[in-house]
Amino acid sequence: MNRKREKVISKLKELIKNRMYTKGSKLPSERELAEKLGVSRSLLREAIITLEAWGVLESVERHGVFVVQPIMDDFIANIQFMPMWLEDLLPQVMEIRWLLYVSSAELAAERRTAEELTKMKTCIQKLKGGNFQTEEKKKESSNWEIALHNLYISAAHNTIMERINEGLDSLIERNAHLYNIIFMEIDDWFELVVSQHEQLVQAIEEKNPRKAKAIMVQHLEDSIQKLEKLSEKGLFPFEYKRTLTR
Repeated sequence: MNRKREKVISKLKELIKNRMYTKGSKLPSERELAEKLGVSRSLLREAIITLEAWGVLESVERHGVFVVQPIMDDFIANIQFMPMWLEDLLPQVMEIRWLLYVSSAELAAERRTAEELTKMKTCIQKLKGGNFQTEEKKKESSNWEIALHNLYISAAHNTIMERINEGLDSLIERNAHLYNIIFMEIDDWFELVVSQHEQLVQAIEEKNPRKAKAIMVQHLEDSIQKLEKLSEKGLFPFEYKRTLTR
C-alpha cells in the first residue's frame, strides 16, 4: 500500500476513533476533513475509498460520508485494518478459517449444549430455505452460512477462540460474501454446502468429534478447490493461490 495513503488512513482512523463516531454518523465534509488532517483532498479520497472497501465507511452521493462500522478496540482494529488487498488477504483468511473452523467443529461435538444444537438446526432450516434469485437473497443465504460457523465456534466454549473470531468476523464475512455469491451461480454448489452442514450438525448432535472434524475439513477443502478452479478459468475477480497445501 502507498505509504502516503497509509498515513492518511491512519489519521482518518484515529479521528473516527477519538471522536467516537458511531454507526450511521456523518463525517465532516471533504474540505473540512482534509484541513483537519492536514492532507490533500485527493489523498483523502483514496483513504476514504480504501475504508469503504474495508466496510468502515460509506459514501452516499450528495449526502456525504457515513460510518458503517466504528473503530473498535486495538486487537480487532489491528486485524480489521491490515494493509492488504483481496489478492493477498483472501488466501490468508481461508488459512485462518481452516485453523479456527476445524478446531471449533471438533470441540463443539464434545461441548455443545442442547440449546446450541437447537440453534444450529434452526440455522440449517433457514439456510435450506434460501432464495438465490437476487443479490440481496444470495447475501442473506451467505449470512446464514456464516452464522452456522459462528455457532460452531460458540459451541466450542473456548473464550480465546471466540475473541479471535470476533476480531476476524468482519474480514471473514466480507470475503465469504465475495465467493459465496459467486459460488451460488454454480449448479448444485449450495446444495452441497447445505448437505455438508447437515452432516456436520448431525455429527455434533452425536457428539462425534472425529466425524465433525473430517466433515469440516472436506467442507473447507471443497471451497478452496472451487476458488482455485474459478480462478484458473478467469471467473473469479482475481487470481487465487492457496497458502495451504494438503
